[in-house]
Amino acid sequence: MGVSANVLSRILGLSDQGLLPPGTSVMELGTQQLHCRGSEAYLTEFISRVSAKNPNLRNAPGIPPGELKEMAQGGFLSKLLKACGYQYAALDIFDADDTVLFDLNRQEPPAEMRGRYDLVTNFGTTEHIVNQYLAFKTVHELTKLGGIMFHELPLSGFHTHGYFSYNPLLFNQLAEANQYEVVLQAYSKNHIDFVAAPDYMRSNGYPDPGYYDFGIQFILRKTADAEFRIPLETSTSLDVSPIFLNNLAGGLAMADLDVSYGITGKGRGDLSKHTGLELQRELLKRYKGRLLRMLKGQK
Repeated sequence: MGVSANVLSRILGLSDQGLLPPGTSVMELGTQQLHCRGSEAYLTEFISRVSAKNPNLRNAPGIPPGELKEMAQGGFLSKLLKACGYQYAALDIFDADDTVLFDLNRQEPPAEMRGRYDLVTNFGTTEHIVNQYLAFKTVHELTKLGGIMFHELPLSGFHTHGYFSYNPLLFNQLAEANQYEVVLQAYSKNHIDFVAAPDYMRSNGYPDPGYYDFGIQFILRKTADAEFRIPLETSTSLDVSPIFLNNLAGGLAMADLDVSYGITGKGRGDLSKHTGLELQRELLKRYKGRLLRMLKGQK
């Protein structure tokens, strides 16, 4: 999706809050380009304000205005961040400066990358990845304790861009399962570009001539040094068996994945989160379900 001036303002805000120290180590999922046409002056301000926090850079030469103008229209974010004294690396599927060839669908980060980075960014990358579990596990493992995970992704629309859009429920429960602090969540709408719906959508029941693209931003801080746990969305489940949670369901062989669940959402295993009336309703619902099953078994 690329990096806009809005994303840079978020990074600057994190720097101002002291969440990104001087010399911050950055790992990008996907080597990103800048989409900041018309914001060249802001790029200068960004470099100036971040660099001012690093004593080693206070007298360093800046990037000439002409070069900044070119960077704003498709240049790599890496050059901007390195001009601020940040240590930069990226994972991607093509060769570029400071980029490691890496397949988020299949590979896991080596030991020397784990727990190393102050800032791990996911600026429009994981929606292109089929293996969502491994992608988010990788983000978790790359981030150091106290580090920041910055996601900017599709919320809705984007029907011809990537494989996935993201529900805020995912990030809130991902945070709950892994004890992340939610530093920021934000939403955006592209009011300018109304995208025509593809013919294959319109001919198969899509009701409108087109759509707008909506984006979602979540900035999370890693507060616990623990293995990655995935949330389990249980709002439509009657219960969750401990046998299932221990990967022993029905004696079936499990895939060769070391999966840990973080049960999230209201009240799984914590009755204190429910009111007395809610508990009574749940008990009556379960009795009713059991009675119906017994009656069906008698027929």
